[in-house]
Amino acid sequence: MKHSLYHTTLIFLFTFLLITNCSCQSNIKKENGIQNENRVFDKKPLFDTLLNDFVKPIGYVNDYGGLYTPRQVFEMDSLIYDFESKSSIQLVLVTFDSNMVKSSEIDYVTNVIGNGWKVGGDSSKGIVIGISKPYKRIRIQNGKYVQSILSDSKTKEIIDSSFIPEFRNNHYFEGTLLGLKALIRTLPITLAEKTKVEF
Repeated sequence: MKHSLYHTTLIFLFTFLLITNCSCQSNIKKENGIQNENRVFDKKPLFDTLLNDFVKPIGYVNDYGGLYTPRQVFEMDSLIYDFESKSSIQLVLVTFDSNMVKSSEIDYVTNVIGNGWKVGGDSSKGIVIGISKPYKRIRIQNGKYVQSILSDSKTKEIIDSSFIPEFRNNHYFEGTLLGLKALIRTLPITLAEKTKVEF
């Protein structure tokens, strides 16, 4: 009886040690796998993925970079809405945090937003303004229709004369508001000039 009990206890201990060892090895493999292979949350997804899965337009002003107060967002949103209702040209403003994009991606991402959010609809009557305070970068992406009435050189002139001076003084709301107003003033004039030429 004692002999049988001894063997049973020995088999039980052996089995227990074997199971524990396998379990430890499995956990080590899992831990090594996490170290060698980053978790999904640790990987920075491509902006296309962010655009599809996370980043959705909040309104005309999408302040992901946290540059403006709610009152400032409302003021610019109202200005853009009023302009679109009169002109059928849609303006969308997006600010970027450095966690969202790299400096070299600002132009690409602004373009992706224009296409992904269908700014200006199918007629491409849209403008996307991308601003990054950390990178000190601004990009204005004009839709195809807008390109026909607002040249790249005129767009650059608006950036240099209206947006940038206030941005240099760290006045991002003032600079953005001046830039928006300059675009809004310029677009009807260029549209009227184009209409005169066409017949």
